[in-house]
Amino acid sequence: MLALGWSQSPPPQGFAANLSLGQRLLESGQAAQAIPYLTAASKLLPSDVPTLHDLAVAYIEVGRLPQARTLIIELQRQAPSPSVVHLEALWLAASGHQQAAAEKFRTAAETEPSEKHLFDLGNHLLNHNASEPALTIFRFALERFPQSARLHVAQGVAYYARGEFDQAVRSLVTGVDLGPRDLRPLVFLGLMIDLTPESTGAVQKKLRSFANIYPTHAQAQYLFGLSLAKANNPDAEAYLRRATNLAPRMAEPHFELGKIYADSNRSALAIRALETALRLSPGLAQAHYRLSQLYQRTGQSALATQHLQTFRKLRATQPSLSDASPPRPPAHEAPSEPRPAAQTGHN
Repeated sequence: MLALGWSQSPPPQGFAANLSLGQRLLESGQAAQAIPYLTAASKLLPSDVPTLHDLAVAYIEVGRLPQARTLIIELQRQAPSPSVVHLEALWLAASGHQQAAAEKFRTAAETEPSEKHLFDLGNHLLNHNASEPALTIFRFALERFPQSARLHVAQGVAYYARGEFDQAVRSLVTGVDLGPRDLRPLVFLGLMIDLTPESTGAVQKKLRSFANIYPTHAQAQYLFGLSLAKANNPDAEAYLRRATNLAPRMAEPHFELGKIYADSNRSALAIRALETALRLSPGLAQAHYRLSQLYQRTGQSALATQHLQTFRKLRATQPSLSDASPPRPPAHEAPSEPRPAAQTGHN
């Protein structure tokens, strides 16, 4: 079923209708679904440059690189422009030619410094561990496009990569304020839950907003619950349980619930939650450690020893273990988000 809601409608007729639907699907992160409509539009008007461009983007996003390359060559012949250079950069990046892609992204941004070109150049640098030049690009871009939510978010990620945490939170929160329904910053907010005492309240406020807007989104419920747990707020348990119900195979909420149960002397519930977390993610070293304590407390010495030994083995291979379970940040351009609740809650 198409997330945009046209699955029960007849196929669109005509060039404009196919192009419009294809572009909307592509913009919502559904490149595979967009391809049939963009293909139909290109057959109806083979020389239309925007259609060929968007079809090439869709092919790149689904990994159909030979087809994308054919269209890029045609666009280079038919209508060379900074947008085509940018498209070639996307193709090079997807093909693994990162240095060549960076050069093309830079050429496109210098020739036509649009919000998209500047964002993609900075994002490419950031994703390849060049946070300082990426930050320079984002600062320059925000002087030109101060209302761009994703530029503020990306700048926040760049600050985070440089260890400038207060700046990171401020920039990220600004981005969320400008695009409060865009879920892409959610995981980065999760990473910043307790970076500094000054930022904790601001981050928790935004996580609460996401949890209210997206009550059926497991990650939103989990991260808000995690922020509450770190603040020793008893409401954390309800949000973490909701996350386990929404995504039973997500290990982290089970782990956090296990910690809460253990700290409140509910040993049986704690053991069950931590064992579930380990079944889903055997490498959660702190779950093994906490289970060793619980089994020791409940008189099950053999199991306590087994889990303690496993913890020590994992600690030897993971020198920076902590008792937190933060999410790993994805590439900044994440897939499309689910539909929000009918009532949006607080911002």
